[in-house]
Amino acid sequence: MQSATGYGAAAGLPLQYDASQAKPPRRRLWNGSALWVAVLLPWALFAAVFAVMSFSQQYSNPWFDSGRLNIAVNVLVLSVVLVFGWLALAAWQQKSQSRGSPEPTWHTFLFGTIVLAWLLALAMGGYNFDMNVTVFNQVNSLNSYKGVDPSRVDGQRMMDAGTLEFVAGTRLDVSRSMGFKNGVIYCVAPIVIGDTPPATYDFWAIGTGCCSEHSADFACGEYDNSNARSGLRLTSSKEYYALAVEMAEATYGVKASNPVFLTWMQDPDVEVSQYWTDALRFFALVAVLYGLFQTALVAAMLAVMSKLGW
Repeated sequence: MQSATGYGAAAGLPLQYDASQAKPPRRRLWNGSALWVAVLLPWALFAAVFAVMSFSQQYSNPWFDSGRLNIAVNVLVLSVVLVFGWLALAAWQQKSQSRGSPEPTWHTFLFGTIVLAWLLALAMGGYNFDMNVTVFNQVNSLNSYKGVDPSRVDGQRMMDAGTLEFVAGTRLDVSRSMGFKNGVIYCVAPIVIGDTPPATYDFWAIGTGCCSEHSADFACGEYDNSNARSGLRLTSSKEYYALAVEMAEATYGVKASNPVFLTWMQDPDVEVSQYWTDALRFFALVAVLYGLFQTALVAAMLAVMSKLGW
């Protein structure tokens, strides 16, 4: 006769399902939409801040001149940061008060990566503006002069020049070049025409680390290009070049009343355009790389959560 306990009991198994012993399944914290948001939102904010920091200070545009677009974008990003910071804090508080609350991972991750994207965008945008866009803006805000005779035109008349193209026959007088050392050597050489010394040597080709401190061996810019007779104006950080010119005045007995400092080259317009091209390329490259970086962060976070069983 079969035992009343049955085969299940004989096998040591309970006859009824005990719901109290079952563990509730963990809530899935990351769905497809959340993953897209985690990848695209920080990247989009990075790209927006990076763009306005790089390009928003165009001199020709009054909206950009006032910095209103720059301020508006950064205020928007700050608002997003505060929203996700509040959501992350609220999730952690709820977690600490109730064991059944979901892990506050998603909001915390977004908050952290948005802050990181914002800070990096500020830094990279400022770097791009300083290294590329500033020169482009400054030169284009100044005038361009052609047919300048350095023996007849003084520097005072060219103070608003961004680029200068000299008359045929203009050359560098390397024999009167000079270098001033302050960490690196700041090199200058007068721009002249003919063999008759001008009343004032006001046009100087410049460069760093391309001459000796005590020898007349200027080798900066396109010094060896026979077709070069133009210059791109230096608009900032002129003090050490000015000291080099003062040394040249004392050494060679020349006079420089209103020195204008130029990078010697054949076509300054191409050089100026290259600064803008470099700015655009740098922006595109860094934006793409940051998108890949954000994707890698999301993948790493998913791997950690999967390993922890979340």
